[in-house]
Amino acid sequence: MAVPFEEKDRRPGNLVVLSGKNGKLLARAPMPDGKETYMSPVAYPIPDTKEYKVIIGPAVKQSVAISTSLPFQNILRGDISNAKILDSCRDKGYIGPPVWIDITDDGTPELLPMP
Repeated sequence: MAVPFEEKDRRPGNLVVLSGKNGKLLARAPMPDGKETYMSPVAYPIPDTKEYKVIIGPAVKQSVAISTSLPFQNILRGDISNAKILDSCRDKGYIGPPVWIDITDDGTPELLPMP
């Protein structure tokens, strides 16, 4: 059900992990700021490990935007409350997912978000 933009009492968004094999819900974690999310999460495999960094954008459109980074294992535990804030903006929210690309040619991709 769509909620009108002017409605201030909104339920928080959740980051969910679904099994690629059978579609089963593997994990659900509410956004750390208790607000909606419009940005698709983006995962990046950490070289030489079995870990991933995940970037989420828990932000309401035209409100405080926060792009956060967290280990994938935290998501599987259903707790993303310790997500690290990478950027915030008082005027815009994050909607489009960021892109990982090695623009400095050092073998490590940079993160290009679009607030």
